[in-house]
Amino acid sequence: RAAAPAYPEDGLPELARLLDEAREKSPALVGQALAQQEATARLDTARSGYYPTLDLYSNLGYRKNFYRESGIEDDDSFGASFNATLRRPLYHWGAIEARIRQARLDFANEELQRVHLLRAIKRGLRADYLALLVNRAELGQLALRRQAAEDALARTASDRAAGTLGETEAAQARLALEQSLIDIEAVEAGQARILAAYK
Repeated sequence: RAAAPAYPEDGLPELARLLDEAREKSPALVGQALAQQEATARLDTARSGYYPTLDLYSNLGYRKNFYRESGIEDDDSFGASFNATLRRPLYHWGAIEARIRQARLDFANEELQRVHLLRAIKRGLRADYLALLVNRAELGQLALRRQAAEDALARTASDRAAGTLGETEAAQARLALEQSLIDIEAVEAGQARILAAYK
């Protein structure tokens, strides 16, 4: 028997919680759920072609006749009639069956779309979450690198003042510090993008 594949969320409870929330709150999945409901309604509508149709008719009337010249009394009458018709198609040249098959295909397609969307969302969330973890570790390393560059720049300044270091070495120390700050900004921008996507 093949072992079940291991996923990152198996050891990361926070990621597992995010995936559960995405299943309920993802705008794409909410829209897909509505599309599935529409497909279900179309399937029910198509199946209803087999059911009989009941038509009800009613007619109500009131009539009053006057015969004043001949001395006959007024004639009042009230009438009501009701009619009910039950109809069911015996054969519709395959149209009902075709509509049902089409509705079933629509329903199956919407279900496949939901599964595809859910998998894509899970893949994206996993990748972004792992990127956050990598970025967090990288930020720690960059902070150490920045501190080392700041220390080197301070030493360079004192060596330059003592005349034991040239301008080129001092410029290199400044560039190393600037590069570490740029790297930190890039990683932080990536973090902000991923967190904004999560929200």
